[in-house]
Amino acid sequence: MDINTNQVIMLTLTELERLDPVRVILEDIEAGKGRIIITCYGKAWTAYWGGMGDQTISQFFYNAPEEYLAGNLSNISKTTTDYDAISKAINEDVDSDSLHCHTSQLEDHYGVHWRLDLPEKENHPYTYLCRIIKAVQTALKEIDKEGK
Repeated sequence: MDINTNQVIMLTLTELERLDPVRVILEDIEAGKGRIIITCYGKAWTAYWGGMGDQTISQFFYNAPEEYLAGNLSNISKTTTDYDAISKAINEDVDSDSLHCHTSQLEDHYGVHWRLDLPEKENHPYTYLCRIIKAVQTALKEIDKEGK
């Protein structure tokens, strides 16, 4: 058996606007390779990067665009189908379960390829994750700036 030990950094972010406490575990596995685990209110997101150049996981994370990070941490879509808008458009109450019962009205309103043209709206779980990512990025930048 081969047992390796790595140093990890664990942060707890509190007093965040509209967020419960956020825990972050950062692990620099070796040069250019790192892992992050983020938890908040019973949810957890994790990602590994094996090609970060000469950056630490902390530097890589706070320099990356939040959309890129959200895509690596989760498979949550940025948008979701807007069933309220669809209901209003076809004058019928629809949800994800009943949508296909209204094929005729959907084709009349959105065309033959209605499945591709349905209105969408902001997906709140994605927005929530992005707020968490921004909070973590801000904290990591602050720590790096202070040289901790």
